[in-house]
Amino acid sequence: MYEIPLFPLNTVLFPGVPLNLHIFETRYRQMIGWCLDNRESFGVVLIRRGRESLGPLAKPYEVGCLARILKAEPLDDGRMNIATMGLERFRILDLDRSQAYLVGQVERFPLEQGDELESRGRALHLRKWVESYLSLVSDMLPEKVESRFLPYNPIALAYIAAYLVQAPPPAKQDLLEAPTVVELLERLEGLYRREIALVREFTRQQGPDQGSFSLN
Repeated sequence: MYEIPLFPLNTVLFPGVPLNLHIFETRYRQMIGWCLDNRESFGVVLIRRGRESLGPLAKPYEVGCLARILKAEPLDDGRMNIATMGLERFRILDLDRSQAYLVGQVERFPLEQGDELESRGRALHLRKWVESYLSLVSDMLPEKVESRFLPYNPIALAYIAAYLVQAPPPAKQDLLEAPTVVELLERLEGLYRREIALVREFTRQQGPDQGSFSLN
């Protein structure tokens, strides 16, 4: 068990993927300043109830992801832009609301490995779905992603796939909470099947001359 400051957001962070943030609220400037001074990471947690900013501290989901600060760019009036990377999952055991920002007593929540052969087989199958998805939506993603660069390691592929799919935050939280590698891959395949079907149906209804659309 260890203690970390928590940043409730309307987004889900996964291990091994980036997250860029603009820090403007006083409480989170204080929190990030403490992290930088002490070379500590913080936890990103999806908001279950409440607001992301300018209000009482939100109630988060219990499972989150540790974020390491890679770069901090100070701006005017104490604001800053930070680049972070997801490190590992954690589960909140207790919350401290006595400070300006949330502090959590947490424990590590690593994925259970399970059968390696089954994981690799399901990862190869998922990879085909991710490749199909990228071929449909590549023009709508914020960054160009080439399927040939997708990793083959099951866990790395799973978290990249979770990052890439344009799904609502609660659906991504369901992925983050998967207890095992195999179950995470299964949930991802189901989500990709649904998203691909939705994209194809939308494209069919729009026709070739109706312009692009956003999946967010």
